[in-house]
Amino acid sequence: MRKKEEPKSFFVPKEFTLIPTGVVALDQLLGIPRGHITLITGYPGSGKSTLGYSILGQALKSGLKAIYVDLESSFPAQADWAKLQGLDIEELEVWNNILLEDWVEATTDYLNAGERSCFLVDSVPGLIAREDSSYGYRARVLSDALPRFLKLMLNNDSAIIFLSQIRDNFDPTSHYPLISGGWALQHFSSLHINLVPMRYIVSSEQRVGQEIRFEIRKIKFGSHKALPRGSFFINFKEGLNPADELRDMLQKLGLAKTQNGVVKFQEQEFGPRKFLDYIRENKEAIIQLIKESVS
Repeated sequence: MRKKEEPKSFFVPKEFTLIPTGVVALDQLLGIPRGHITLITGYPGSGKSTLGYSILGQALKSGLKAIYVDLESSFPAQADWAKLQGLDIEELEVWNNILLEDWVEATTDYLNAGERSCFLVDSVPGLIAREDSSYGYRARVLSDALPRFLKLMLNNDSAIIFLSQIRDNFDPTSHYPLISGGWALQHFSSLHINLVPMRYIVSSEQRVGQEIRFEIRKIKFGSHKALPRGSFFINFKEGLNPADELRDMLQKLGLAKTQNGVVKFQEQEFGPRKFLDYIRENKEAIIQLIKESVS
């Protein structure tokens, strides 16, 4: 019997409609699937909200209604930061100070109405119940609501994205970190992306940004040999920085090389800052070059 060949790379079936994330490395692999639930986790300060704002901005550009469930009361304080990630806040619908039961009812009504929407729930620990605030009650409500959401989402091509914190698990018998929302949220999520802060980007002895590693911990669509991972950059003044990300990808692929402070790329030489300016001006051509090199 002929052995079945394993897929050589990650691949998403054509029937899946994806919302871009705005992160080049992530969008090269996949995106946020419509008709499904996505879970984005990480420790505080790992860039979850920043990535979420970018996804909502891309959802608006894709013709979806964007709904930001603000459970941390971060708007309007974070409005300017969200704009930097490409989010048109004039087109954004924000739900503030909403209780768990009211959120379930409002989300169900929206999905029943049939309008294609992208919901960003920021974040799960803020889903406070009207009376019973225990973790067990919240998990039970989610385990009841999520499968009903999924059935409705499949009909109108919507997406729900949950942001949730990872907490240290001090149980010596368990190797799994604690994620707010219980096992139901992890079970009904078709895509689970975990964010991990890595090295700082330093300029003139000042921290100006940070590299963030993403890890795909679960995926229920597409085929793959191994769960992919990659990294992107967040500039502390601008947010998601595709220029730094593309520069890093070019160097890893051997398409750009740095020697004695000079970057050599396609028979041209640049200083470090000039090279970033060149990438910004030729972003689409650089992305196409990377795609061709990877394939």
